[in-house]
Amino acid sequence: MSTTTKVYVINPPKPAAQPAATQTGSRVQQTTYGDPNHTRQPPGYESAMWRRVAKAYALGPVLNVVTRRTRLDLAWAIAGVGALVTAIALFVFRSSVFRLLDTMPGGVVLWMIAATLPALIAAAAWSRSIVIAGGENPPPRNPGRRWWRNPNAVGALGVLVPGLGLFVAGCRWRAAGALLLVGTLAGSLTMLAQWHWIWQRSLADVSSGISGTSLEVALVVAGTVAFLSILAWTTQALDGARRASSSRPTTTSSALSVLLLVTIVFFAVAFQPVSFADDIGATAASLRHDGFRLIPVILCEVAARLDPASAVPVARAAAIYDEMGMTARAQARRSLIEQRLQEYLAASRQATQAAAAMSATGSSSWWALDPPIHGASDHASVLRLDPAGSNMWAP
Repeated sequence: MSTTTKVYVINPPKPAAQPAATQTGSRVQQTTYGDPNHTRQPPGYESAMWRRVAKAYALGPVLNVVTRRTRLDLAWAIAGVGALVTAIALFVFRSSVFRLLDTMPGGVVLWMIAATLPALIAAAAWSRSIVIAGGENPPPRNPGRRWWRNPNAVGALGVLVPGLGLFVAGCRWRAAGALLLVGTLAGSLTMLAQWHWIWQRSLADVSSGISGTSLEVALVVAGTVAFLSILAWTTQALDGARRASSSRPTTTSSALSVLLLVTIVFFAVAFQPVSFADDIGATAASLRHDGFRLIPVILCEVAARLDPASAVPVARAAAIYDEMGMTARAQARRSLIEQRLQEYLAASRQATQAAAAMSATGSSSWWALDPPIHGASDHASVLRLDPAGSNMWAP
């Protein structure tokens, strides 16, 4: 009779794990077994990233002529470099340029074109080079612990240069769109920096064919574009940091969220709308003395919303509407003043009657004797008259 012996091997030795090769784009990554976060890149990969940044931002369309040599690349290179040189020359020799424009008919129009067009062309040429350079050997989706995956570093790059953080994060189209902000911001700020010369020159040069209202619209549009460009600059920097970060919130993002909440609360507590409305009214009065009409009436409307108890900005807006031929709006503003005056008189009468009744009855509070004010709305505000006297446009 045969017997069978069974041998059990407990915890046998395992063979050493070999690094697995992962194919990403045109590069092969060596990933450590069991730890996908520690990804080893090929030698010289970080220097290659810096070369891509230099090609896209430092050389721009010039490098495309050397590497690609197509007619379109040559045209973009000539346009981009020429626009950049023109913008620098206008800034360096701006005094001579203004003296020349003072002697030319339509100098205001020429300056507005020269202030915006070169900046936009140069920004568009560099944006195209970013798209081309970003398509060559794009970074892997899982690059491990590299500096361009650090949200703080990527966000700082986006603040310094628009689109640079998005570029190193692998978003070349978003980076190209963000770089266009340089052109819009530079063009609008150049116009706003010379607003006084533009306005005085337009008044002296009647042959330019530009009305005062049209010029004010152009200045308002330039200011709006500058504000939106600055806002978009901040947004794209935060977007680059978000794309470079992991899915789990970091300590830095939590700290920024708390800081934003504290800033909002501090603004709500410290903001004084009445004082700010007075400053806006003084600015509107100063611009009205210079001959502006559209911008002062916008400022007066803003001041009236910030300080609804004051009749001064409403009266100023009504006067400007009369000068602009908008009689219906002027009458609506005067009707608003009359309505607030009636509410003020009704509230004053009511306070006087309540004080007399309180002294007669010996009551300590007159709120119980407060009858409803006929003709007054629920959101009625007490009218605050002009302390400066009869001069409506006194700053």
